[in-house]
Amino acid sequence: MIREATPQDLTWLTELWTEWFQEEPVPHYTAAQALYVQLAAFHAALTAPSRSIVLVEPPVAALLWMSVGNPDEIHDMGLFVQKASRNEGIGTELGLEALRLAKEKGFKRTVISPLESNPRTKEWLLRRGFRVHQIVMVKEL
Repeated sequence: MIREATPQDLTWLTELWTEWFQEEPVPHYTAAQALYVQLAAFHAALTAPSRSIVLVEPPVAALLWMSVGNPDEIHDMGLFVQKASRNEGIGTELGLEALRLAKEKGFKRTVISPLESNPRTKEWLLRRGFRVHQIVMVKEL
């Protein structure tokens, strides 16, 4: 059952994000740094519900989008599905509900940055009218 997140979700969300970042490290963070950033974003989103969308399907999936700067835009901070629950449509349900809520809240644009290692997400977005806007490149030094 998809619902908006509450502070009580923090325990299982921390476990989900810890698993995720060990499996799919963010290119410019260590797993520990990525977890810290995600937890900070979660707390910020809960304190600004009009500028964020935080949906969960406990204990297997979470989506976090936030407006960061331009009040007409909402940016994804991640869609996370537990490995054992992938390919069951949970990510699609969360994404569609988030798009509905974003429009309802008055956002004019959604900015999503799928990982290169996940071409299915890119295809899902293209089928729903998203377009490629920029490519982010990272080099370890």
